[in-house]
Amino acid sequence: MRLKFLSAMNRLTCCPPGSLKAHNGQKHLVVASMMRSGTHLLIDLLLNNFPAYKCSPLYLNLDMFVNQGGKIPELDGSGGFVVKTHFPQSIECQGHEEALSQFLGQNKVILVSREANEIKRSLGKFGEWGAAEVARFDQIHEDFFRYWDHQHKGEVMRVNYADLIHESRLPALLEEIEAFTALKKSSKLIGVVPKHKRLTILFSKTTTRLLGHLSPRISTGIKLGK
Repeated sequence: MRLKFLSAMNRLTCCPPGSLKAHNGQKHLVVASMMRSGTHLLIDLLLNNFPAYKCSPLYLNLDMFVNQGGKIPELDGSGGFVVKTHFPQSIECQGHEEALSQFLGQNKVILVSREANEIKRSLGKFGEWGAAEVARFDQIHEDFFRYWDHQHKGEVMRVNYADLIHESRLPALLEEIEAFTALKKSSKLIGVVPKHKRLTILFSKTTTRLLGHLSPRISTGIKLGK
């Protein structure tokens, strides 16, 4: 039987199902990406290195929030979350474009980029898409970056996937994020755990799901064993 308290999306880690109350006095900070582009690597980097956003629940899944009946204007006044979205690749926010545009225009966005063939290969490896979606990948990829590069009019910082996984690049990246967000970063850098350290990854994911913002290292990745 699956242990619900070890779900990647429990009340301590994610809204929904967690409460829509960050109470940290910050504005929302949006992480926008295509699936399998390093979304949670960036979310974790932000939560581990910028204490202002280390709250309970840890982040808000905008696409899931809307899909479950949440209204985007409800996010005003909720405090500042790290907000995850795959829009326009995800379809949940379709039909809410006006409210979404207003929300995004009020908050800063960090956009994650990964080489298209790597995304496609990762989607196939993890079984995220069916054959029909894979066949349409090039158009989906083009539509995604057309929206963020041309249709969205707010403040956007672009981050490369490679910068998230190379330890030597992290100090400079955190400096850029600090300047973009006007947030104060921690004095101790907490980066990505290398893939070969499986026990460390498993421990971090488990403690995050059990302790939420009290976990010594935040790891919000969806799959527990990877």
